[in-house]
Amino acid sequence: MCPATAYDAKGLLKAAVRDGNPVLIFEHKLLYGSKGARAETGTVDASSDIPDGDYIVPIGKALSAARETM
Repeated sequence: MCPATAYDAKGLLKAAVRDGNPVLIFEHKLLYGSKGARAETGTVDASSDIPDGDYIVPIGKALSAARETM
């Protein structure tokens, strides 16, 4: 798994812990310790809202932001 947002990271991590199968999670190192948008080139914005409540993001249901070209 490779979460794209902070919301996805929390939800996928919770889903992985509850799953009975081995799961690998890949995180971008520039997200570590970040709070809000960063100014460095190539950084990822981790400032999305994260709910306090319990939720999961289902494993295997990918979010695709790319446009399909035919």
